[in-house]
Amino acid sequence: QFSTANAFQVKDFNNDHNLDILVGGNFFRSNIQMGRYDSNYGELLLGDGRGNFNCVPRSTLGISLRGQINKILPVSIGKTRYELVVVNDDSVKLLKIIQ
Repeated sequence: QFSTANAFQVKDFNNDHNLDILVGGNFFRSNIQMGRYDSNYGELLLGDGRGNFNCVPRSTLGISLRGQINKILPVSIGKTRYELVVVNDDSVKLLKIIQ
């Protein structure tokens, strides 16, 4: 682990009827000696329904969750599903994750 994992959204992102996990993190308020924990750019872990998860490469996924991610919340606009990503000291991000 290279950083903290602070925010999780668990649901079926790829419509295979198995739960998946979207993870966001980072922590910037640590002491000077430790520095910032800022190497978490978000991960999507696809579940196989048997407790195993495979990480989708960010290059394939096309997202980069930079900053201190505090919350990930599901939002629907019409019939389209999005993830609302709350970033400390930054704007809120709206993601559409398609697999």
